[in-house]
Amino acid sequence: MAEFRLASLLRVRRLEEDRAASVLGAANARRTESAERRRQDAEQLATSELPRRTDELHWHAAIASRAALGGILAESTAVAQLTARQAATAEQAWSVARTRAVVLEKLEERHREAVEAEDLRLDQLLLDEVATRSAGIRARAGADRDGSGSSGPGLSGSQTAGTGRIAAGPTERGGLS
Repeated sequence: MAEFRLASLLRVRRLEEDRAASVLGAANARRTESAERRRQDAEQLATSELPRRTDELHWHAAIASRAALGGILAESTAVAQLTARQAATAEQAWSVARTRAVVLEKLEERHREAVEAEDLRLDQLLLDEVATRSAGIRARAGADRDGSGSSGPGLSGSQTAGTGRIAAGPTERGGLS
């Protein structure tokens, strides 16, 4: 089989795709983790309550705690947005790498199909040649059995069919060689 000339480039493209898929997997893991962290922070802020009756010191501490939770939620929201953008960028990079690999994979498939078609064509030509020769040999053998053939299988042009005598050819008479 003829080698696909772009095989080494295809290997490189597949490696690029694998690398991009790895980066995408890591980015998706970070996105999922940061989204979960944001959800937990939002839940924590939602469940924190201000005391109903307390002194001023506890009141200020509760307000500071809620403000800190709000800041943590804002930070985790920003991280979640950042990781979502990074995951989207990684997905685009993977998509580009996959597209580049698929183009070469399709070319490789076409090449393989063309080589297989050529192999089949050559095999069919060989089979046709064998069949043609076999049919010719059978036809001559049948004609020899009937006595109607002038030359049977294995007889040279200088042998006469049916008589077993050998006629003198040009070289035996001193003619051309």
